[in-house]
Amino acid sequence: MKINLAIVEDDDKEYTALIAAVERFGSENGVAFSYDRFKTADVMLSAYKPVYDIVFMDIGLPGTNGLEASKRLRERDKNVMIIFVTSLAQFAVNGYEVGAFDFILKPVMYGNIKLKLLRAMERIAASVDLKIKVQSSDGLRIVSVSDIKYVEVMNRSIIYHTNSGDISSYGALKNVETQLPKKQFARCNNCYLVNLDYVTSVKDYTAVVGGEELKISHSKKKEFLQAIGARMEGK
Repeated sequence: MKINLAIVEDDDKEYTALIAAVERFGSENGVAFSYDRFKTADVMLSAYKPVYDIVFMDIGLPGTNGLEASKRLRERDKNVMIIFVTSLAQFAVNGYEVGAFDFILKPVMYGNIKLKLLRAMERIAASVDLKIKVQSSDGLRIVSVSDIKYVEVMNRSIIYHTNSGDISSYGALKNVETQLPKKQFARCNNCYLVNLDYVTSVKDYTAVVGGEELKISHSKKKEFLQAIGARMEGK
């Protein structure tokens, strides 16, 4: 397995410690890492291309801080895993707002980063090449699960909202639900089955999913929030 990393860190000592931990993990677990370093978030954002699996993001950066940069990054890349590396634990927990995968406290310790990377590898492995068949009005379509933002039932139609456009089909949402990973998808109401990896914020009874606002029903809210929490914790 090869994993592409972007590391946004201005401190040379912390960067060296992080790379040493990453390379040790790769050696012990048969994972090849490639990585690009950015000393500021502004440089990263100006040069960013959606080719990375994980972004290690410092928060206390010169110029644009890591939290604000992550909000802007999430607008351009919905799938990349963001892991905050910071001494500011009170700010790292706000990573939920940008769909952060996890955070690591400085100074970087190998045991800690090992646990985070093991979870990240599980997430990446689970999403690789997972596809489903969808019978649309245009014929049979093969759809990558990671490309689905959410599935909507409207009258008797099933609509797959994907990064490549909407796909209309027929059937019941409960049948679609059985085809998709339960840890990755959850209902926010009876009409929407949501890919939790695309949830960027939740406020009151509204979830932002892939840039779109979806209503959360009162009956589904607790279960939906628990599903988001479990997804972020890798459970």
